[in-house]
Amino acid sequence: MKFKLFRLIHTECSYKKYYYQKLEKDTFINRVKKEITQYYRIFLYAAYLPFNKSINTQQFPGERKSKLRMLFESLLWAIKYKEVCNYYFLYGLDLKSRSINDYVAYTEFRVLRNIINFRQRENLRTLYTFNYLALARDKFVFYQYCQSLGMPYPKTIALYRGGEISWYNRAKMLFTNIETLLEHEFDGFCKEVTGESGKGAFALKSKNGRLSIFDEEVSVSEVVNRIGNATFIIQEKLKNHPIID
Repeated sequence: MKFKLFRLIHTECSYKKYYYQKLEKDTFINRVKKEITQYYRIFLYAAYLPFNKSINTQQFPGERKSKLRMLFESLLWAIKYKEVCNYYFLYGLDLKSRSINDYVAYTEFRVLRNIINFRQRENLRTLYTFNYLALARDKFVFYQYCQSLGMPYPKTIALYRGGEISWYNRAKMLFTNIETLLEHEFDGFCKEVTGESGKGAFALKSKNGRLSIFDEEVSVSEVVNRIGNATFIIQEKLKNHPIID
């Protein structure tokens, strides 16, 4: 790791500090106290990680490293990245065939992301000069994009906008009355087209002329009231892998 990146990781503060914590007088003594407390907690947990039986479980087949090696790598990660590698075993880093240098720490990712976002915002040259956020933000547009490349993506069932609904058809978009919800059968998820982090999303099912949200029967007007003035997309419901489920 380059020293410049190491220094940025250890001096950068999480945005949450500025949004959610009260501002305090930042004196040298307070800063030293906070740093010592923070490092103490990080190193204490990092040292305990390999010996925590509830966490230290083998996730992938292969020959495992010794606990001494796991301890060394856990402490090294804490020194380099100012964080505990909570996903050490989920990444399979306990195997002899895997290296901690093949993974990016969250603090490192955050610093690099902030640099790129800042340079793009200020119209400065970056390694990646085009921002693809607009393409990925719109779920309906992104579905078309993935479909054109043959990439797996939740199937679009319908698009709701301005009190009308369009049942997905690759040939053309025809918007009809919202009452047609009762004429189609599907088991999907209703999401705001440009929403994030599942905000406002809900499970919507239509069968035998009846609608239900999270298995509770509702009317068409209740669905409309829940959506409001936003543009929503109905996509197929996916079944989680048993491990995630």
